[in-house]
Amino acid sequence: MSKPIPDNITYPDVVRGWWEEARFHPDFYCVFTQSGFRGETHIDEKGRELYLPPDASDEALGGAVLEAMAASRWLLPKPTAGHVYHLDVEFDDETSYSSGQDHLLCGMKRCCHL
Repeated sequence: MSKPIPDNITYPDVVRGWWEEARFHPDFYCVFTQSGFRGETHIDEKGRELYLPPDASDEALGGAVLEAMAASRWLLPKPTAGHVYHLDVEFDDETSYSSGQDHLLCGMKRCCHL
């Protein structure tokens, strides 16, 4: 026999995360924000997208990573009826998500005028 589902489901085990992804192309580094919930993240078009030259210093790369992570959101497309969410969770069903490979390709085309 299964347990009844409580009226108000909470997420006490979910820890707030901040995410980013960095990619290297021989012509540049690309660091961009990822947002999500419970470890499932996607590129966030409302986040940061930073391009650095291939000879960027460790400090510059570290700064770009921190900037991209600072823009990361605790994000779900929409709330589910009966669930209770942490106050920091944002709902945004208008943000479109793309894969990292698609995102990098678009950035390369803009950066390198391809």
